[in-house]
Amino acid sequence: MADVARHPGSISHPNDTIGGVLALSTRLAARELRGGLGGFGILIACIALGVAVIAGVGSLATALLNGFSNQGRVLIGGDLALRRVHRQATENERQAMVRFGGIAETGSIRAMARTIDGQDQTLVELKGVDDAYPLLGNVRLQSQRALMDAIGKVRSVAVGTALLDRLALKVGDRIRLGTTELDIADVVIEEPEKFGSRLGYGPRVLMSLETLLATGLVKPGTIIDWRYAISAPNGNQMSAEAVGRLRAEAEVQFRDSGFLIKDRRNPSTRVTRTLERLRRFLTLV
Repeated sequence: MADVARHPGSISHPNDTIGGVLALSTRLAARELRGGLGGFGILIACIALGVAVIAGVGSLATALLNGFSNQGRVLIGGDLALRRVHRQATENERQAMVRFGGIAETGSIRAMARTIDGQDQTLVELKGVDDAYPLLGNVRLQSQRALMDAIGKVRSVAVGTALLDRLALKVGDRIRLGTTELDIADVVIEEPEKFGSRLGYGPRVLMSLETLLATGLVKPGTIIDWRYAISAPNGNQMSAEAVGRLRAEAEVQFRDSGFLIKDRRNPSTRVTRTLERLRRFLTLV
């Protein structure tokens, strides 16, 4: 008894064994869970909701980007599009483009359209087109005529309804562009290749390339976009990899020409960049 009194710490306790420690830990954990299961369930629900939102946003953005890519051929008017500011393609460059497929040439420029009496004016987006335009898609006019039947005659144009409303004009009236008076022959209802063009700040005015040159607006120093849509033979059956190879060949062919080249896989870097940023932002939220 004296030895026990002198060494009280030597008395063993039931919980000192490994089994006892585990049993005690289990009891303490069970007590904590009884009071906190509700909060734990909320945590699991939040995680599940977050995962569902991220997956949904990713799927939606991917579907939009895939759909955008699938319609790219119509959106840019071909399989490839070459664009250059100021300088029209030379004859040698045109012959090189023809080796890739059919081509359609357009020239776009901003200008002021004025009424004949000079009392009103507005900023417009001029677009001169050749006989092959558009390679894909259709220009729909109010009269249902073919585009060249309306604007094939020099000094005839088709305009957007916004221009008629802005200047209080109608079909058959005349407008002044540059140094030339032009006849309003028709109204543009629908136009292809909008994603392939630069951002517009005014109503559209469509005309032939001959009419565009006749306005006197195309001169050295004028900021004019010359664009060449190329449709490859059997382009609608080409895979994405084949389109990539076609673009790589074009980049080699025109590497010193100053052309900006895009293909149907990404018709508008501005739109795809916006969609990608939207996906990242929503995922972060």
